[in-house]
Amino acid sequence: MATCDHVTFVAKLTSLHPALEWVRSCLAGSELSNTEIGRIELAVEEVLVNIISYAYMKEEEGNITLECHFQLGQSVKITVKDWGCPFNPLEYTPIVNLSSTLEDRKEGGMGIVFIKRLMDRVEYTRSDGANILTLIKDP
Repeated sequence: MATCDHVTFVAKLTSLHPALEWVRSCLAGSELSNTEIGRIELAVEEVLVNIISYAYMKEEEGNITLECHFQLGQSVKITVKDWGCPFNPLEYTPIVNLSSTLEDRKEGGMGIVFIKRLMDRVEYTRSDGANILTLIKDP
């Protein structure tokens, strides 16, 4: 199984671009098309922005760890881990009227829907004080 060793970033917006570059470099060795890699990057970006914005208390600094695993012909798994407030995004079901205009919609809630649509599977666990979200893209 091809694995890009894990990497840890400070949970700040300044870490977003380097984190996404790391994901893209890891996926370069996969069989995924640039379009699929872009979709994974977009899903990871949404996860990271949510963690940066909500996982840690304002005065508390936290970290985010990323891992990437794939084997040719098999699923790609991106694991995102943080030690912030417990939050299972899969239990969060926003009420969103997709037929309403952007101006009429309540802010927020679309990111998790978006992540689920971009990925084939999304899994969550809480272990040893960490939120662990795994994004899976099948071949």
